[in-house]
Amino acid sequence: RLLGEGGSEESDFPFLFFNARCGLAVGIALLFKAKFRYAVRMSAPTKIAHIGIAVHSLDETLPFYRDQLGMEVTEILELPERGLRIAMLPCGESILELMEPMGEESQIQRFLEKRGPGIHHMCLGGGDLQSRLDSLTNAGVRLINTTPEIGAEGLPVAFIHPRATGGVLLELIEDE
Repeated sequence: RLLGEGGSEESDFPFLFFNARCGLAVGIALLFKAKFRYAVRMSAPTKIAHIGIAVHSLDETLPFYRDQLGMEVTEILELPERGLRIAMLPCGESILELMEPMGEESQIQRFLEKRGPGIHHMCLGGGDLQSRLDSLTNAGVRLINTTPEIGAEGLPVAFIHPRATGGVLLELIEDE
């Protein structure tokens, strides 16, 4: 025997029902599904695409990665519109991005002044970025970008605010 309110699975209040055998547990499970359905439907990241590391100078930093760790620099990008020089160093399926500021107005320069050299962000790769951003927005996650922008690699990217991630600036990239 069903008691409760009607609704559809696509609405914000799915059909709630209680019966003598299932009791409140079924109702709670359906409410939980309604509250978190967007997070459940979001496609999970498939890899760590890259780790961005802020440095004062590529010329001073690269010898350590190249000579001591044996890593190869595959590309150095100059992005004056973003105030950045980025050295790409592949590491397995991921890349280390060493980021040097190209001026006082650079975001990386401000990061270095406030926090010093070190990890700036981590980038998670996957598919259908806009869908992932919509899911995060619907779940109330604080985003820096609600729509993708084209990143240094020429692929769509967006950032999740560090306050939503436990203090880590997360970049999402659509690389599949």
